[in-house]
Amino acid sequence: MESVLQREKLSSAGFFGTFTIPHAMELNVKRTMCSVLLSPKGILWDDEKVYIVLMIAVQKRSKRIHGII
Repeated sequence: MESVLQREKLSSAGFFGTFTIPHAMELNVKRTMCSVLLSPKGILWDDEKVYIVLMIAVQKRSKRIHGII
């Protein structure tokens, strides 16, 4: 989680005032996965309101997926 927060300090993962894809800088998780948050009212993400959060975690052996996403 700390790596995700550090990554966000460098540059927001928010796009088009609609969604965000936060992720860690390292590929050091036990398994590749994605968590989804849908917020009809939206949440403040940096200076924008977003409605979809797609948090990804990618294993080192699955790093090709990270580039595709």
